[in-house]
Amino acid sequence: MSQKTPVLFVQARKDRAKPLFRQVAEQIRTHISAGILPAGEKLPGVRTLARQLNVSEDTVSQAYATLAEQGIIEARPRSGYFVSGRLAATGASPHPGIRQTFPAGLPARNAFRIEEARRFAALPAGSCPEAVLLAGRPEHEEGGMKGWVSEAVRFAKSPWLLGSGAFSCGLPALRSAIAGRLRERRGISCGADSIILTTGFRQSLSLSLSLLFTPGESVLVESPCAPFIASQLYACALNAVGCKVDGEGLAFSEEDSRLNACRGAVLTPACQMPLGVALARRRKKQLLIWARTSGAMLIECDEGSEFPETDTPEMPLKAAPFGDECVVYCGGFSLVAPPAAGVGFIVTPKGLESAFAGAAALAGAGPSLLEQRALAAYLQSEAPALHERRMTLLARERRAALRDLFARMPESVGRLAQAASGAWLSFVLAPEFAGIEPLVLKALSRADLPIVPLSSFAHAAGAVHGFAFNCLCLSLVELMRGAEALIRAIEENCGGRTV
Repeated sequence: MSQKTPVLFVQARKDRAKPLFRQVAEQIRTHISAGILPAGEKLPGVRTLARQLNVSEDTVSQAYATLAEQGIIEARPRSGYFVSGRLAATGASPHPGIRQTFPAGLPARNAFRIEEARRFAALPAGSCPEAVLLAGRPEHEEGGMKGWVSEAVRFAKSPWLLGSGAFSCGLPALRSAIAGRLRERRGISCGADSIILTTGFRQSLSLSLSLLFTPGESVLVESPCAPFIASQLYACALNAVGCKVDGEGLAFSEEDSRLNACRGAVLTPACQMPLGVALARRRKKQLLIWARTSGAMLIECDEGSEFPETDTPEMPLKAAPFGDECVVYCGGFSLVAPPAAGVGFIVTPKGLESAFAGAAALAGAGPSLLEQRALAAYLQSEAPALHERRMTLLARERRAALRDLFARMPESVGRLAQAASGAWLSFVLAPEFAGIEPLVLKALSRADLPIVPLSSFAHAAGAVHGFAFNCLCLSLVELMRGAEALIRAIEENCGGRTV
């Protein structure tokens, strides 16, 4: 009989309809039926497991009581809960589809990763809300974008110009161009050897999570946040701990991070997805001190930092003191060169360059060499600077016009979030009007403005209701017409309760 309390790889998903205690009970039952927890094994204490899962002690107590009633575990006075011998290790799994596909025993060890991966794969095409906010047509097709297209055509017509493709970390010329761009525009001092090219933020995040964290550990995420972030954490057998976002960004509390034993955080400090707010400097300092003193790692997504509201854009975490040691910086080009949206990159923490390079080589399937060559030539020209300058002025003009338009909405109904940069804006409904979100979306089903409900970005820390949209994806006339339609739909569905 083992007296050492095991670490349970159990997840409590607050964004699911099933009660938390039933989720916990079913997962523990799966561990026992697969033989991962043998008869006589002691389970973690109620308080310990509640802290690990970021749930109340009552939730864990109810889960244990349910299993005890079924005779699967047994309570021993002054000792805790132990696995009984009633449930044999049969390799059974609560996921029938998974059991039919994989041998006995494997489903129970990987059921939660498999379930999350299959759930994400089953999502209908176009259901990822962040894709709508990162779309830039047609405004991006003008001006500087012609330079990128011409470079891509040149290399496509002359394949021998591509040269060798044996660069697991990415084309050296492009990595050097990115390093120079980061020094000039974001204040990040790094060499080309610190940069790893990926196919975008999803691959950057997957690579970082698998390399930096151990299954069962907890990681802070923003709430609301892009849905795929939490899904990737769950698929890596990590616990996503939601942290609310307010007008100053991630409402970080060092005490909360200790209680949840968090080993890192995933965040978008320059332009929070989807609210658009920037992380306050004092909170950046708190996060960096926490990471430095606790050994935590911060994964910073900086897509959306383009087109800042002021001439002094927000400093990224990577450029701050200690940022080179404890921050994984993830960037991309979705707002600068949309045809190159299949190219992203990582700036590794100091001392982990070779580890990330090896992980990238093992993962394989990086961006195409054609895209890399064309993007490297494009970034080394004057076109990107001219394009970004034009788009920055355009974004500022449109944000100002939309602020004036939404100013007529009473604050009792909602408010337009103050975007620091990027292409998207969000109107956040007051809690008492959260119920009108689906009604407004139904009324706007034929509108020209692509709108995403903020509730689709919700996480465990609490849902935010409202509407997010891209202010650069349409002409100014179409944008203002769509915004007018949104305001009318909100006013009509408020039912006169705006006072």
